Amino acid sequence: MIVCPSRTEGVKFLKQHNAWGFVQIREEYVPYFALYVGRPKSAILYFGEVESITEPLKSEADLAAAGLKNIEAFEHGKRVIILKPGSLMEFKDPVPLKSNRFVPKSRLYTTLDLLVRANRIEDLWEKATLESHLERIRSPEMKRMAKDLRDATLKISSDIQERITRSNIIFRTSINFAGIYPQPRGFWLSVRVPKSELDTTGLDAWQRKNKRWTDIRVNEKTSLERLIKAAKHAYQSV
Repeated sequence: MIVCPSRTEGVKFLKQHNAWGFVQIREEYVPYFALYVGRPKSAILYFGEVESITEPLKSEADLAAAGLKNIEAFEHGKRVIILKPGSLMEFKDPVPLKSNRFVPKSRLYTTLDLLVRANRIEDLWEKATLESHLERIRSPEMKRMAKDLRDATLKISSDIQERITRSNIIFRTSINFAGIYPQPRGFWLSVRVPKSELDTTGLDAWQRKNKRWTDIRVNEKTSLERLIKAAKHAYQSV
């Protein structure tokens, strides 16, 4: 499930279009959506089932192609989450914010089970582990590749530290230089190297807005050796 934060005025967009935009996410599909509404509500108020998530938008024509009309705003490169008709509901018993330390300032990934059992926002944060990240990947082959990449990256040098967050597996020395982002369809490798300085042969590589970083989309055909080489390049560039 993806939980997105909103101000009170954002609810109008959700109800009018049965969709939520605009979001910067790598996920092409997640089954459930929830909306956290800030002050004065400060709670998760809305829930819906996801029908689809658009490709990154290139023009307003992309919105029309997705069946979205009369939308005044448009944000290049971001996606829109489209909900299944009739699935949007408002909670009679919202999940409240009890501590400002847990205000959802950006998208949050959690599970339907945790939402059902939650008494407060902080209950949605499940302690992340290597195993919980790998479990997100459906394909056994991709799961093995992610683990092999993680193990190989740590073996590059004894001074590399691993930090597991709610969304990724980070590798660092004095600063972060690489990260693995698990997803149901596979994973991404992000490296702290400009795309222009990276050997991207055979890799589906994308330059981030922060041009120090390059994102690499991984599938079953991606060479593990080239991924390890990219991680090693990033380490040596730190």
